[in-house]
Amino acid sequence: GLLIGLVPTIVDGVKPALRARLDFSEARIDRYSQLFFLTWLPAMPAAGWLLDNWFNRELLLYLGLLPLILGFAWLALARSWISVLANAVLLGVGYSMLSTATVRLMTTAFFPEYHPEYPLIIASLNFGFVAAGVGAIVGPWVMRAIDRWCGMRQGLLYLAIAILVPAVITALCERSAFPQPVTYGDDWQGTSTTHLTLIALVILIYFA
Repeated sequence: GLLIGLVPTIVDGVKPALRARLDFSEARIDRYSQLFFLTWLPAMPAAGWLLDNWFNRELLLYLGLLPLILGFAWLALARSWISVLANAVLLGVGYSMLSTATVRLMTTAFFPEYHPEYPLIIASLNFGFVAAGVGAIVGPWVMRAIDRWCGMRQGLLYLAIAILVPAVITALCERSAFPQPVTYGDDWQGTSTTHLTLIALVILIYFA
């Protein structure tokens, strides 16, 4: 949950240092973060489909962490505009897989045995997104600390190494710890226009 809030703030916070190091215009640097967010549009639905239909859906969380590790390390070493754009796509895909799998996992990670017929899904999501909010708050502090103590290039490499910790923990978890998909006769059963509209509004407000 922490990474859900942290990663977008890192992507935004790295732009000034990236602009100074590579001598890009402000418009170009803005396109970097815009491409990161635009990548979510196809990647998040694809991640949701994989989470529901892929037989190794447990790997989605792990596969979301790997692109973030590679992406931050790559960003520290990027030297060209094409490389920076490709990096934005990689981070966007990784973030989409990570956030989709994490939100699904939140529904069973907290209060798993409260009541078999009345799971505390909303309470679990609220609890999980506290960590996402903390990540969004801590992100600018992390960027300032990186800039002050070790520089952006070295700091991004350290950040990539730090993300290895949850990746290793995820790899060691048993498959039974991950929730099973909910199956419906109709793929759109359980959803409604109202639900989707409210979800879209919440996401837009959160990332505005």
